[in-house]
Amino acid sequence: MTRPECPTCGNSVTVQVAAYGEFFATRQRAMPIRSRAVVFLDMHPDDALIFDFAGVQAVTGGFADELVASLAGAYPGRVRVVGANADVAATIALALTRRGTTADVQTITEPEETP
Repeated sequence: MTRPECPTCGNSVTVQVAAYGEFFATRQRAMPIRSRAVVFLDMHPDDALIFDFAGVQAVTGGFADELVASLAGAYPGRVRVVGANADVAATIALALTRRGTTADVQTITEPEETP
């Protein structure tokens, strides 16, 4: 059973990554988000954590590795990504591949351009 917000740890099952910024270029930028995610995952062993990347324009490989790939390796099957644009999703996918782990990564649907 998933909870929108835990009264004990105060964390949500869905992390709105854009609340921390639009561009993420370092591992250090991932650390505060990751710290809250670890608390949630440790306190809720039956729940998955969803990182919603809607509104995030770009991330580097280091950020994607520190936030998503490391957690996906430590908590198999419990990390999901939604709302990522194609570039962000590709960077996350590469970080996961380099770590030899997987996570469910869903991209946003880009609106079709009209001629």
